Amino acid sequence: MSFIVHNDVGAASIAVETRSTNELPEWLRVPAACRRFGISRSWLYGHISTGVIKSRCLRKRNATRGIRLVNRDSLAAFIENGDVK
Repeated sequence: MSFIVHNDVGAASIAVETRSTNELPEWLRVPAACRRFGISRSWLYGHISTGVIKSRCLRKRNATRGIRLVNRDSLAAFIENGDVK
């Protein structure tokens, strides 16, 4: 499953696309990223906060809660190399 962001009168809506089972989407939700890479949620958020792993938060205008998406490539590069290129 992957997410595509569409602007819909100032609010972010999410369209879901199906993909083959062996291909990971470009952006993962935090629980899916933790499961697929075998990492803890606190470890992931710690590295997101330092900026070495790219992430985006999708939320409605002026909302405090949203959906955190993690970039698969930056996470994989950090785990493999210990550094993002």
